[in-house]
Amino acid sequence: MREDIPNLNDILERILPPLRNSSGLEEVIRFDGLFKGFTFRARRKKAQPLLLQALLALPFIKAIEPDQLFYPELASVNSIGGKWEVPTGIFRMQSAQYNRNANELAWVQPNVTNKEVVVAVLDTGIDAGHPDLVNNVVGGLSFVGEDPLEDLNGHGTHVAGTISANNNGFGTSGAYPGTKVFALQVFNKLGTGSTSSIVSAINWLASNGRASKIRVANMSLGGPSSVAVCNAVYWAIKAGITFVVAAGNQGRSMLGSSPANCADTLAVTSVSDYDGLPGGFGTPVNETDLDDTYTDFSNWGSSATAARTIAGPGRLILSTWSRKACGTYGMQCVSWGPWAFLSGTSMAAPHVASVVARCYRAGVCNSNNGTELARIMALTRDFNLANPGYGFLGDPSRPVSGKYFGYMVWGNRW
Repeated sequence: MREDIPNLNDILERILPPLRNSSGLEEVIRFDGLFKGFTFRARRKKAQPLLLQALLALPFIKAIEPDQLFYPELASVNSIGGKWEVPTGIFRMQSAQYNRNANELAWVQPNVTNKEVVVAVLDTGIDAGHPDLVNNVVGGLSFVGEDPLEDLNGHGTHVAGTISANNNGFGTSGAYPGTKVFALQVFNKLGTGSTSSIVSAINWLASNGRASKIRVANMSLGGPSSVAVCNAVYWAIKAGITFVVAAGNQGRSMLGSSPANCADTLAVTSVSDYDGLPGGFGTPVNETDLDDTYTDFSNWGSSATAARTIAGPGRLILSTWSRKACGTYGMQCVSWGPWAFLSGTSMAAPHVASVVARCYRAGVCNSNNGTELARIMALTRDFNLANPGYGFLGDPSRPVSGKYFGYMVWGNRW
């Protein structure tokens, strides 16, 4: 609905009763935040065309679309690795550095010890009791009727771990260890959600996110193109929240999928990296995706999205997994506990979200009524141009015809 309507409830109470009588309209959810609207179903199928026609004729109706299914942007899972590993992606973006004199061959950022910046994870929930996420999950809300701090699927816990898993000497470490995260559960345990569950979460963010110190929203998810999702994102951005979203895993243009096609979102494509180093020398013998190249499943942008398309590590990413989801839905955790290797632009997006969180915590990102994507994009572009060996096959310096994957994110500025 149009955002300038004076009182949503008054208008709906005026127009809905006659439509209930004539068409069997049943209201399901009402969005009365910065984004305004409602979801409905028509009990009388034969009356549905006339119902849609009547609604579209109303001056305050902006658009009508189906309440469609959305999914996490997960491409594949693997169960390999040792008992303590800093993921190669964190090395590759230089959030961690190799130290050949240390037993673990790694140095990572110390844990963040305050709650100045919170990252919202719109996903399947987060396992708040996971040993690598202790003290990091500061709250949660469910829009699908489950426990947002339990996560019976696991995908949201993996995303949260890539951002914030503690640097504690076991399991793994996040790209910005100790960062506080907030679970906005938009998918059920089967990994399915809807336009309405996602819009509800974004609408909550627009009205309440800043009060919960949320400055960054990670959406490792995708679905059909949605005017409602993009409108809701617009209003949340106006509230001062930067959105980091997965480009998608269908190996096609991201322009047909939301939220990747929503204006002013940071859309993240996937890069394959196996050794945590640039140069393209780390491809394992059993991998078809070459080291330091765009990943074959990754969606891409275009010249029209170049100002907001960025790349991150998305192949074989080790992170936390929900303790109750190991062994469910075909998912096998590593042999030593609730951690798993996953691939997808879902895994690439939280690497970028961690950099945005760093920027806010440093005070460099500080807009109260817009996104900070331009600052992140400028940092990324300038570092890549100054360090030509840092990039990958498929970036703007070594482009692939007809496909825009963006520059590789850099994680060591703040």
